[in-house]
Amino acid sequence: MRNLKRALSLALALVMVMSMMVVGAGAVSVDDFSDADEIVNKEAVTVLATLGVITGNDDGSYAPADTISRAEMSTIICRVLNGGKDPVLGESVTNTYTDTASHWAKNYIEYCTTLGIIAGKGDGTFDPEGDVTVAEAAKMVLVALGYNAPMEGYTGANWQINVDARANPLGLYDDLTYTTTSAPLTRDNAAQMLYNALDCDMVKYSVVLDTTSSTVISTTQLEVTDETLLEDKFNAVKVEGVVIANEEANLEASASGNGTSLEAGKTKIQIDGEADQDFYLGTKTFSVSSSLDELGRYVAIYVKKENNSANAQVLGSVIVSEDNKVITDASSDDIETVADDNDLNLTANTLVAKNYQGLTELGSLSDDDGTAGVQKVLIDNDDDGDVDYVLLNTWYFGRVTTYVASGDGSIAIDVGATQRDQKFYDKSVTKLTADDKDDVVGFDDVAKDDYVLAQYIGGDLHVELAEAVTGNVESYKYNDAGTLITKVTVDGTEYNVSNVTGYTGGDDDIRKAADDADEFVTNDASVYLDKNGYVVAIGEAEANAGKYAMVLAVGQNIEDRVKVALADGTIATYTLNDSGSTAVKKSALNIGQVYGYTINSNDEIRLTKVDLAAGDTEQGNATFKKGKITITSDGGTYYASSNTAFFYVNDGDGKIIDSNHDHSILNEDVDTYASYTSAPDLAAGATATVYTKGTGSDKRVVAVVFAGLNLASADVSDNLYIANIVSTNGDETTVTAYVNGSDQPQTITIDDTGLIRRTTWTYSVNPDGTYTLDSEFTRDNWTVIRVTGNNFVVRDDRGNETTYAITADTVIVDDSKYLDAITATLGTSGTVSEGDNIIGLVDDDNDALMVVVRNEKVSSGGGSTPGTGPVTNGDATLSSEVTGVTPKSVELSSRTGNLWFSFVVDGAANRTVNYTYTIYLNGERAADGSSPATGVVADNTGLVSVANSTALDGLIVEGDEVEVVITSAEVLNPPLTGGAITAGDVANAFENAKLNGETEVVLDAEATLTESVEIPEGMTLKVNGDFTDTAGFTGEGTLVVEGTYTAGSTINNVKATNMTIPAAATVNGEVNVTETVTVKGDVAVGADAVVTAKDLAVDYDMSVNNDGTLTVESFNGKGSNIYSTIDSSLTVGGVQLIGGSDPLFTLEGANAEFHVANGDWSGLRYDIGAVDGDAGEGVSATLNKSLTLSTDGLQALWVRHGATLNVESGVTLTIGNGCQIRLPDAGSKIANVTKSTVSDDTAIIVTGDGEIVYTDGESVFANGDAILTGN
Repeated sequence: MRNLKRALSLALALVMVMSMMVVGAGAVSVDDFSDADEIVNKEAVTVLATLGVITGNDDGSYAPADTISRAEMSTIICRVLNGGKDPVLGESVTNTYTDTASHWAKNYIEYCTTLGIIAGKGDGTFDPEGDVTVAEAAKMVLVALGYNAPMEGYTGANWQINVDARANPLGLYDDLTYTTTSAPLTRDNAAQMLYNALDCDMVKYSVVLDTTSSTVISTTQLEVTDETLLEDKFNAVKVEGVVIANEEANLEASASGNGTSLEAGKTKIQIDGEADQDFYLGTKTFSVSSSLDELGRYVAIYVKKENNSANAQVLGSVIVSEDNKVITDASSDDIETVADDNDLNLTANTLVAKNYQGLTELGSLSDDDGTAGVQKVLIDNDDDGDVDYVLLNTWYFGRVTTYVASGDGSIAIDVGATQRDQKFYDKSVTKLTADDKDDVVGFDDVAKDDYVLAQYIGGDLHVELAEAVTGNVESYKYNDAGTLITKVTVDGTEYNVSNVTGYTGGDDDIRKAADDADEFVTNDASVYLDKNGYVVAIGEAEANAGKYAMVLAVGQNIEDRVKVALADGTIATYTLNDSGSTAVKKSALNIGQVYGYTINSNDEIRLTKVDLAAGDTEQGNATFKKGKITITSDGGTYYASSNTAFFYVNDGDGKIIDSNHDHSILNEDVDTYASYTSAPDLAAGATATVYTKGTGSDKRVVAVVFAGLNLASADVSDNLYIANIVSTNGDETTVTAYVNGSDQPQTITIDDTGLIRRTTWTYSVNPDGTYTLDSEFTRDNWTVIRVTGNNFVVRDDRGNETTYAITADTVIVDDSKYLDAITATLGTSGTVSEGDNIIGLVDDDNDALMVVVRNEKVSSGGGSTPGTGPVTNGDATLSSEVTGVTPKSVELSSRTGNLWFSFVVDGAANRTVNYTYTIYLNGERAADGSSPATGVVADNTGLVSVANSTALDGLIVEGDEVEVVITSAEVLNPPLTGGAITAGDVANAFENAKLNGETEVVLDAEATLTESVEIPEGMTLKVNGDFTDTAGFTGEGTLVVEGTYTAGSTINNVKATNMTIPAAATVNGEVNVTETVTVKGDVAVGADAVVTAKDLAVDYDMSVNNDGTLTVESFNGKGSNIYSTIDSSLTVGGVQLIGGSDPLFTLEGANAEFHVANGDWSGLRYDIGAVDGDAGEGVSATLNKSLTLSTDGLQALWVRHGATLNVESGVTLTIGNGCQIRLPDAGSKIANVTKSTVSDDTAIIVTGDGEIVYTDGESVFANGDAILTGN
């Protein structure tokens, strides 16, 4: 007969009924208790609540640590006897006990008294509110099982001994946590005891007559029935067996098709005929839900007896046995190897199913090569070492190509080309589809173009988003054959790589990681993980996807430098990164050609080739209209998308692609646009070079280059003037602006940051109403020299004069410095005046669209100066737009253009500051600047000094006016203060210290930290006071506490005056405590850890497990222990006990352990034996130096678990008065010694009443009159 282990994994659904306490409304599962995480005996609580015996409190909690009163236990027993329901009880007329007459449970108490279950305290009272003890509750349960209390001795002086004697073998105390059966019974333990009782057989008594003599003798005999308490009182049985089908899938479904499943809420179990019940046999379907994780596993359910199993009430949910040994492996190992590696056997009876269908014999599949990424689940469901089931599960990586949510709904998922010829998964799948969303599990969690994991299971299509991890691809590893990539490291984390073929292509250039992960080394990428955490696909990082660049120039020297125009408008020069076979080498780059690009953290650009449409280059007669997706040319018709990049290039013949690196394209000859919504109308005569990606229906235009005369000038019909910055949220900026078509200021949101006020832009409007800025217009800085009617003449910086007209659409904004507020006009009523300095936006007909007047500068440029005002030195002025920033000095060399300035930032003393500024030359913006990426450290007054020696180089002449405006200033990483601090506070402090070239962060106050923090290698966190850490530190740095350090669960390098270590903590680094280390629970000292302390104080019945180096002057741990393994080092009181170069003892044997105990009976003692008390055969120790046992120090030496102590020649072992050497286990011995009072050879010297005691407890060597030889 096999029994399900009592410690089970479960998720039972509770049917809450009334009990002695009111349950919170709506609780249907143990997890619904507000304190479910505190319940230890979850299975027991769930089952007993399901049976109606116990529930929770009216606040929704179960309070597992609370004790049960004697009255409550009486009520529970009544419920057990009545099958989980309240018994119908009359009102008692007389009361057995003097203290229960008015008690709420008096009827339950009288009922139990009548049945002999309880008998009171012996003084006429019952003490209903007193705690029931473990033994008292067990006595009640035993009588409920049918045991007669007087006959079994459960009354009288020895009642508790007799109860314990019966309860222990019956298993009533199994899995209870208590120190003595006299202890109060907790609610958690009460549930476990009653749960244990459910499997106990009921008993009864029969009278037997002996008629063999002339006198008839009758005796009463105990008889065990064949019904358990569960069956007798609840009409229910425990059904045990293996789940073979449920609402998710059916292992026995045909291997062809997409599988089948049972109806919702049904589970089919192949019942174990050798289990304890015989009411349900064979294979039955029950009305209870289970999941994929129960298929093939041995389980138990509690079921009411019914002729039809499908109609039987299941009490709770499926309980999975811990007898199941389940191994999940997704490597390329074959099944037989996985079994061998986990001490399992494959047999002729091992069955296999693929994606939960087609159950059949494993056969030759056992040693077929595996496929990395295919999940192999090996299940030994009866703990006999044989694999019963192998479940092979494959989830395909794909892209949702069709997604229809309306009506019945539908979905299609492209999972790539024909699969590899692998027996472990379907080799012909290319697309997964469903025509009804009700047949799709996870339909609402995905959308079109999502990357997903998908598979048919149980007749339904299961789909979920694939987890994406974005980071820098640092390295990769091939298999032994060098044909497939098996591992890839991203941002320091190494991932296994799947070889299951999936979707490739798309906007993000998705590749199969096993083939192409090497193409992304040293670059940022997005890797997509399967359900095993294996990388199944790799593609461009989301931040880089859809990014294209035109090459403008290639470096001519040995440096790999390239100048590019990016689709976002950036024109910059980068170092070329040509790693990987798809990266274009410098020699192969063409000027004027567009490439895909990524930029890594080192600011290196990697360029990849993009296909040209139909193999053509420039195509004539191109046409395009802003906001339209159609592009036409001699080569055909193409359609742009929202991600298509547009490049407009001024070129006479429209042919711009050139392999000659001597050629280059000027910055001013290129304009870029990120979308067809912002790209302007195309003038006649231009050529188009169209770049595409993908094939067939997936082919799309990713970039287009228009080349011709007068193309690189923005469409200025949509324009605006930024008057003021309102706010920014990190991704967007809200501004006050004047927009074409209106003379009223508007508040708009721009999808960019780092903007400067008093600038003019062309723009496009996005579908969500935000604005995208296209081109800034600051180059046309004019002076009005004549005004006639609605026409005005301007002169530019080169002396050229041009006439423009004010029309009904012209917006004129006057933002002159002397004005208190900006004014604006729309149409011909507005005008300009002679002498005005203006920025003008005009069209090809010389009509003015927007004119911004900037006159009579109080100080050149722009910027308000809060509070302190600007500082001026000659022709240079320094001002600030930032509150808390005070300008201090400015100096300008008009000959060289060199510029120096300084300012004070509030709260920045000795801190790091990030700042930005704008330089205005004669009122117009000339340059922007900022601090280095790492910031600048202010002096002890908060003064920041800036030298900008090149910003105005070649631009300035004598008499020019310069203004520097501080536009932002941020103090980084403020200093730590006491009290509650966060992980972010500490991390910022370390970052600031690094920037300042410091290695120590000091906290001058007591502090508490509740989050785990890394102390970087080479850095120190010093706390001048007590420090409490509840989460633990990581990293290779050092924590110094000038006070008491209350540590967290993870301890690395620490120096402290005193230190408290919590239970279950692990020491990984070097710990040096000048006074006392106090241990509050079992603590592990890691193999590489070093702990040094003056005193080691350990709470009673706690242990320090030393695998590293532990050095203490004294060990104050009465009733506690230090366990040291063979590879550790232990020094106590200046004596090197084990390890080191000159130890007192040398240990041998892989399982050897040295144990220092400050026992409550004998003071300090040493134990030599085996780890965890295992047989010590082969474990031995050598005493290298003479040793004296005395009551002032070491009082006892034990050799245990069959171990041997060898005494080195010439060494003396002296047993002082009141001391002992003990050999408490058979086979333990002290070898190579003789008895002697004085000896030059190995000897044991006994003084006073010292003794050696063997296993039988008798002294065989005492008072100097016996000799120990050999054993």
